[in-house]
Amino acid sequence: MKTPFSHAIAAVLAVSAAAAFAQVPLNSTPGQTVTDANAPTTRPDVNASAIRGDLAPRMQFVAEPIASSMGTGGEDKELVDSIVTALNGDTSLKDSKVTVSADKGTVTLTGATQTREQAKKIGEIATAQAGEGKVVNVVVDSVS
Repeated sequence: MKTPFSHAIAAVLAVSAAAAFAQVPLNSTPGQTVTDANAPTTRPDVNASAIRGDLAPRMQFVAEPIASSMGTGGEDKELVDSIVTALNGDTSLKDSKVTVSADKGTVTLTGATQTREQAKKIGEIATAQAGEGKVVNVVVDSVS
């Protein structure tokens, strides 16, 4: 025998499931365009574009130098230091993080950028310092 209480619980569960599958934000109506003002999130790094699926949220890095060196000594130290200085001096590489290392004149770049253009520019700057064919660029962008 079913009680009125069990019917009430079943009704609440059914309504909850229907609302969950509808995927409509609580502060919007069906057919409403999601904007930054009504985006259903409390995370500051997620905006309406990310919720709509337009693009991935931008990575946010702390304000530190763009480039740093990693365990390089001897003859390679001067080369790495010149590349690090050149990268840190380029304001178009903002929000990029790169580690520069070298072994016997071959420079390796690792890290992350916001755009493909930044990753390409990092390689170009290093190549200008080290020479053609002496740079291994494995910097990834947030678009990939």
